[in-house]
Amino acid sequence: MKAYQKTKDKSKFFNNFFDTLAGTDVLRKQIEQGFSEKQIRKTWQNDLKKYKKMREKYLLYD
Repeated sequence: MKAYQKTKDKSKFFNNFFDTLAGTDVLRKQIEQGFSEKQIRKTWQNDLKKYKKMREKYLLYD
């Protein structure tokens, strides 16, 4: 995020591969909109809770 903020030509900062690595374009858009790391992490919480609940039945150990 700091590198993006310091870049003069922001239109050339991201390439299509960034979205591929992130899984969606959401992270890129959040960075472009100036979200803080804390704000971005907060947006992940609901999906993380769903994932942790779903994975419980596959865990072999507590």
